[in-house]
Amino acid sequence: MLLADRQLRDAFCRQVHQRTPGAISAYWNQVIFSGRDVPPPERQSVPELLEYVRRTPGAIGYIPADAPAPGVRVIVVR
Repeated sequence: MLLADRQLRDAFCRQVHQRTPGAISAYWNQVIFSGRDVPPPERQSVPELLEYVRRTPGAIGYIPADAPAPGVRVIVVR
């Protein structure tokens, strides 16, 4: 993972979930191990993420602030 990607993920986790990325991973590990659920899929590129969000009701994702995001509702998190 690129440093910029790591920083973006860290900011999203802390501001939206009020948790660190490590805490989010630990949560999902526990949920997976108990057989209750699986984590949402990760996408490898902004276009793939946007396509997933457009096609999946209730889906959210995070992208760099300067990335174009046609067809999705954008919420700026600072």
